[in-house]
Amino acid sequence: MVTNDTILSVNLKPQPGFSLGIVVDAHLGEYWDIRALFPTLVFGQRDFIYRVVTQDSLVFEDVRIVESTYLSLPVEFKYKSERYGNFRTYFIGGGDIGYDMVSQKDVDESDKSVVRLKRWDYSWSVGLGVEFFLEYFKFAPQIKWNFGLNNLLINDNTPFTNIIDRMNSQSFVLSLTFEG
Repeated sequence: MVTNDTILSVNLKPQPGFSLGIVVDAHLGEYWDIRALFPTLVFGQRDFIYRVVTQDSLVFEDVRIVESTYLSLPVEFKYKSERYGNFRTYFIGGGDIGYDMVSQKDVDESDKSVVRLKRWDYSWSVGLGVEFFLEYFKFAPQIKWNFGLNNLLINDNTPFTNIIDRMNSQSFVLSLTFEG
């Protein structure tokens, strides 16, 4: 049995994810756009790695996996440079609201071995990219950083949640956009 005083540490192991969405773009001027990516499905996983000591002073790792599937609505402002030949650079920034459709919020509270997370996540993001104008479509690779605003952790007084003060989402995103 794991208790509060037997957990030495907890680490969150970064895991790759995958998202798929449709770009809706409105031009606000020559260099400004506002765009939404809706609907966007985001598939991800968090691995909580606990270092636990037993009564015999043996240390082992206990891994708790929390999977998430978000239905997300990012809204971003995009500032584009002047086009140079067949490419241009751009900066983006905005916000995102996401609903975790497989959240463990509704898992039985008597199960003390589960790390439960809230369903709603709010974040802001910044990034940059390059648009390449090809013959039949526009290709735009970009990198973006997302920073969560709210605490996702449901502290249900289990040994696995008592040692965590706060948990915010953070992600580094590499996107490949194809526009017709």
